[in-house]
This record gives sequence, C-alpha cells and structure tokens, in this order.
Amino acid sequence: MSSKSDLESIARAAYDIGFGAKKHFATFDAVEKLPGWVGFISFSIGVFALIHEPLAKKFVSATLVVAGMSVIYLAVYRSADYEKAGKALTDIYHELAALHTQAMNGGFRGSISDKVSECRRRAQDVSISRQLFLADWWAHYKFFGQQQTGWIEAELGLTWRDKWPASLRFTMSAAAISAIAAAAYYWSS
Repeated sequence: MSSKSDLESIARAAYDIGFGAKKHFATFDAVEKLPGWVGFISFSIGVFALIHEPLAKKFVSATLVVAGMSVIYLAVYRSADYEKAGKALTDIYHELAALHTQAMNGGFRGSISDKVSECRRRAQDVSISRQLFLADWWAHYKFFGQQQTGWIEAELGLTWRDKWPASLRFTMSAAAISAIAAAAYYWSS
C-alpha cells in the first residue's frame, strides 16, 4: 500500500480534474439547452399573450426581449469544445480513480507523484478556462450528486461544506434574510 500522502495527492488531483470535467459539462449543458428553453418559454408566453391581456404588457415583452438577448451571449461558446474537454477530463479522472485503487492495493509500480503530475499536465492541456457564470454551482451538483466521489470524500475528509459552494451558501442566506425582512415589513405595516 502507498503512503497516506500519495493517496491524498491522487484524491486531490482527481477532485480538481473531476470537478473541472463537471464544470465543462455544466457550461456545455447551459450553452446547449438554455437557448432552446428560452425560445420555448418566450414563444409560449407570446402565444398566451394573445388571449390573456396581462401577458401583453410592456414589462413582460421587455423581459422576453432581454431573455432572448441573453441567448445571443451564449452563442460565443462552442458547445462541442466543452463536451470534448469534459469527456477528456472525465477519462483522466477515471485514470486517477484506477491509480488510487492500485496504490491502495500496492499494485502500482512507479512514481505516483510523476503519474499525478502527468495527469494534471494533460488535464491542463485540454481544459478551457472560459466558463459560464455560475457554472460552479451546477458543477458541484454534477460532481457530488452524479459522480462516484465517495473515495475522494473519504480520502480528503470532505464534509457538506465542501459540497455546497460558499457563494451559493452566501446567496441563499442573503435571500432568506431578505425574505424574512420583507415578510416582517409587510406584516408590520
């Protein structure tokens, strides 16, 4: 069996690379699926605006135009590149998972640090640095909710705080405080 530091090194690299893969897939999901959903929702609201007068108001129309313009922003992302990078990073992640198993059983012959460095270098070569805003939130769900990460969690001692992004926890707390303050203001007046 390999040393604890070797196993932690493998797990840390797998966490970084696996999370990176899911972040690429999160951007891919948004770029691939969001335009269709925005178009469908906008079209549906437009159809119902023909028979339901409040939906024909200027505010609703302006909101739909802004939503449509947001889809134009997504056009600069080439979804196929994100899918390809996500798949390549997932392959490297699985390679590290296999390395971890081999290292646990004493079946790996060679330098673990060299192998981990080589995996990190390959991951760096295929990664795309430009990701969508808030892709981290979706990537956390995809990584911890859809990927088999129990071995990483055990090796690195991850807790629920590691599985929920700090920015999401802050945003949820701020929204809860705002909702409570708004409710208190509403009921006091």
